[in-house]
Amino acid sequence: MNRIFKILILIVYTFAIFAVAFIIVSLTNKGPAFSEYSDKASDENIAVVTQVVEKRKNNKQTKTDYEESVYDLYFFIKKTSTLDLNDIFVYVAVETEDGIRYVQSTSGKELKGSTTITSTISITNSSAGDFAVNEVTTEDDVVKHINKIPQTVYVRVSYDKVVDKQDVACELNYKFDYDDVTKETFDDYEQRNIVVSGSGVTQNIERKNNEFISIKFLKVPVETSSNEIKYSDYRLVNVKKALNTLPEGTIISKLKIEVFAEITNESILTKEYFSKYVKLFVYEGALPADISSSRTSSLADEYKVEKIYFNVEIELSDGETANYKYYVLTKDLLAS
Repeated sequence: MNRIFKILILIVYTFAIFAVAFIIVSLTNKGPAFSEYSDKASDENIAVVTQVVEKRKNNKQTKTDYEESVYDLYFFIKKTSTLDLNDIFVYVAVETEDGIRYVQSTSGKELKGSTTITSTISITNSSAGDFAVNEVTTEDDVVKHINKIPQTVYVRVSYDKVVDKQDVACELNYKFDYDDVTKETFDDYEQRNIVVSGSGVTQNIERKNNEFISIKFLKVPVETSSNEIKYSDYRLVNVKKALNTLPEGTIISKLKIEVFAEITNESILTKEYFSKYVKLFVYEGALPADISSSRTSSLADEYKVEKIYFNVEIELSDGETANYKYYVLTKDLLAS
């Protein structure tokens, strides 16, 4: 009996070793090692812009004493070659203070013929099991801070290109840092106006003559019943290339847009864990085409937000760089 018991223990132990090994291989077999990822979000067939959206909730929305933020990812992909592309999947590794978490887009996309852009690939916390969150919980009167705020985002885009009616497997691997908002300074941002049409509709944010892109940004109040929490949607409606200012023969090879909402009545209870600046949107990648989007980042109206800050960093294919830092007043933002 003792011998049989030892054999059973050996079998269980061996199985456990294989199970652990399988999990390790499964987690690490996500493409090349992270050290091989570059900061170039394009190849000969596609160009990608990753959009990170922070969604902050106040304590009434979380129904706790604390606020919460979740971070959703969206991918704007443009086909830059004449080849048809099949089975486009996105794999993401998010490095946080709590470690690295892996997620995958749930469905493959195709780019064929005249269809040259897809912006429907997404990885949200609702579908990926809270892979990127900042939240505070209490258990037996003990406060626990769960910090899964992205620090570095590793993106692998796998796809097949069709060559002579045959699928050829391809991968684009790139990375970017999601900057720590607590280390940002906003002293050198200049105020910009919102251009408004004669009918009172918000147009683009005021753009200087030598700038390479224009941005349209809205604050849209959401109609809710009286017993619900009132909130507004903030929407980066589009990012457009200013073709008249781009040097001839150049493209925007690298783009970074950060959009911050400054909360002037931050929670005393939560300020240790949350910045008073909500990073509503971050766009990172290449910009071969204009981006239009209806995605929103919502904030409860109980948050007092007077200013929206924009940090825009651009690199052209000829090596020229530009950086624009400005803010707009929320009272000037009108729904279209």
